[in-house]
Amino acid sequence: MRNVARMTNAPAFGGGPRIPAFTVGDRLRKAREAARIPAGVMATDLDVDRSSITRYERATKVKRTIALAYAMRTQVPVEWLLTGETPSGGDGGSGSRLWESNPRPSHYKSHARHPFGVLVALDPAA
Repeated sequence: MRNVARMTNAPAFGGGPRIPAFTVGDRLRKAREAARIPAGVMATDLDVDRSSITRYERATKVKRTIALAYAMRTQVPVEWLLTGETPSGGDGGSGSRLWESNPRPSHYKSHARHPFGVLVALDPAA
């Protein structure tokens, strides 16, 4: 308890708060762990060796295809995995899924299949 008296709210170095920088590998690992996917399972899902998962998650750069695979499997936006930036605009109510590499256009209308195989529009105005 003696050390508590010496603690302070002042930053140790510099004039502002210390915010850690995360690498793309850190974000890949965080996405996998948040999705509760063991590294071995992720390796199987991506059809790579377990050592490749370790290498990706320690990297400062990864191929976009790897980031897309992580995004699809963890349902985390690929933009965040690659840049650390939150995707701009959200899904805007368009129904697009941000982890997809080819999100739905905003004018897309949902359709459902009729029990007899006929394509039927759900939009009553259509």
